[in-house]
Amino acid sequence: KPLTFAGQQLHVNANSQHGELRVEVLDHSGEPISGFTTNDCLPIRADQTDTRVYWKDNASLQKVVGQSIRLKFYLNKTALYSFWIE
Repeated sequence: KPLTFAGQQLHVNANSQHGELRVEVLDHSGEPISGFTTNDCLPIRADQTDTRVYWKDNASLQKVVGQSIRLKFYLNKTALYSFWIE
């Protein structure tokens, strides 16, 4: 579902200790936004209740604040429990 937010940092509660988690940011029509693709996302490989998601050239979601976006999570041997933006 599309979402609009005011925060700038994406956090996850996930266990990717034996795999990895990546996040892609999509526009309202479902197309990846440049700089926020799965290849840009730094993989998360940990079991933590609060891990911040980073992209290579984008440390925050500031470029998409106020826009209608979608988040696509790529899980490889990972359990995703929750996510939030602050």
